[in-house]
Amino acid sequence: MPSIIMTEIEPFEKPIYIARPPLPDRTAVYRKIDEIWDSQWLTNIGHQHREFESKVQEYLGVPNVSLFCNGTMALQLACQALRLSGE
Repeated sequence: MPSIIMTEIEPFEKPIYIARPPLPDRTAVYRKIDEIWDSQWLTNIGHQHREFESKVQEYLGVPNVSLFCNGTMALQLACQALRLSGE
């Protein structure tokens, strides 16, 4: 039976990651955290919340934007606004 010689082949200089998230600049993140910390407003409808809403509204070119903490909350409000009931 012939023996098989295995060699390690590296086709790329850097690995290609399939699920690696794109991360923002660390300094910019720390600056934003400092702004939030200095404002002492950590809940919804604060400056950061309103600024993000405004930027999303401008980007989408729409007259109104509402942010929610998750999709379930958004769907529940939509169902109430449309007066939907049942399952």
